[in-house]
Amino acid sequence: MRSLFCTFLSIFLLCSAFVAMSQAETPPALHLPAIVSAGEAVAVSSSGTGSAMFYLIGPGHVAKRQFQAGDTIQISPDAVATAGNYQVMACNGQECATTNFYVTPNRGAELVFLVHPSRVPVGRVDAISAVTVVMDRFHNLALQPESVTFRAIAGAIPKETVVSSPPRMTRNGVAWTRLNSGAKDGAVVIDAALGQLSERRVVQQVAAEPCKLHASAEHKGDRVVLQTEPVRDCRGNSVPDGTIVTFTKLDKLGRSTVDAPIKKGVARTDMGFAGPATISVASGVVAGNEIYMGGSR
Repeated sequence: MRSLFCTFLSIFLLCSAFVAMSQAETPPALHLPAIVSAGEAVAVSSSGTGSAMFYLIGPGHVAKRQFQAGDTIQISPDAVATAGNYQVMACNGQECATTNFYVTPNRGAELVFLVHPSRVPVGRVDAISAVTVVMDRFHNLALQPESVTFRAIAGAIPKETVVSSPPRMTRNGVAWTRLNSGAKDGAVVIDAALGQLSERRVVQQVAAEPCKLHASAEHKGDRVVLQTEPVRDCRGNSVPDGTIVTFTKLDKLGRSTVDAPIKKGVARTDMGFAGPATISVASGVVAGNEIYMGGSR
């Protein structure tokens, strides 16, 4: 009788263990694409049974939520807006399943445009540097190569002059070029275009070094009044006001100089006069005429 009781007890315990094993929660597993684009919704399928906790860990977002193993988990576009490596985890309290995926930048949707310098002399080769950085709509650097065109636009419609560079392919999201400055002073618009996107910056073209600098002198009592003709560069552009013109006088008292800024296109000054003198004029590396006071010219 005792032997029969032990047999029944063993069978009961074995069946109970089998039922408990069949009802135990199986660990979750996750399945999703290895690569997705920034701002693209992601569906994560899961397997297993029971309740579990889902974790999303990325460069721009960290989140967790509870889910039922076997259900599909939806990751919103905002949660994967930042490009980079992401990790998803599903834990049922005892075991965790981990899967990685990568978010790539989307196509270019914004241009960051830099131009240097803001003022440039006319007639200079490769004088203007233009650089553009291509970003997607989530401000990720758009690494996919894309074609950017740079243009320099001078003058007013319909007589505007447009000079375009050959299309430049972006490299790691960046494209650049160098442009020549024009022959005429004034504002020039530098334009960068990518498809329907464009950005503009304005560069002021100014006259180059003075050319054919010429001054005149007028004797008034114990002073001599000096004045240049309108100061222009070799292309006929007026040299900017504020450019320094140096007048130098050599007489029996020695050498004296005066630096006079150009105002309204000309430079003026006066110097003391103590007899015959030689007066010269210069601006930068450009030398003008010499004036002889008190003798033949």
